Amino acid sequence: MVHAALRQVLGPNAVQAGSLNRPGYLRFDFNWQGPLSEEQRTQVEEVTNEAVEADFTVNTFTTGLEKAKAMGAMAMFGEQYPDEVRVVEIGGPFSLELCGGTHVHNTSEVGRIRVTGYESKGRINKRIRLEVVDV
Repeated sequence: MVHAALRQVLGPNAVQAGSLNRPGYLRFDFNWQGPLSEEQRTQVEEVTNEAVEADFTVNTFTTGLEKAKAMGAMAMFGEQYPDEVRVVEIGGPFSLELCGGTHVHNTSEVGRIRVTGYESKGRINKRIRLEVVDV
C-alpha cells in the first residue's frame, strides 16, 4: 500500500527498491529523483491510511509473468521472476504488484500508519520508515 501511495503522490517513477517488514514497522526503500518534502510524506501517510480505512479486499493469484506484466502488475526492478508469479491485487485499481510475501485479506487488517522517518541513501535511493499506530 505504501508503494501505491508513493506512486500516487510522486508519480510512476517512484519505484520500490527493497523493504523490511516487522510487526508494527516497515522500512521501505524506493528510487526517486529529488528529496521527499514534508508535505509529500504527509500525503503518502494520508493515501495509505485512506486505503486502510477503505477496507479494500486483498486478492492473490498466480499467473504467467508476461500476463501479469500485461495486466500492469508492478515488479521490482532488477528482480528475477519465474515464469509463474504471484500477483497481489489491492482494491482493484489501487495496487497490483508481483509479490511472494504473506498478506492480509483486507487492508483494514494492517492498521493506520505514521511516517516516522525519511532519509536519502544516495542520489536516487530513498528510505521511508513507518509504524503502525492502530490496528
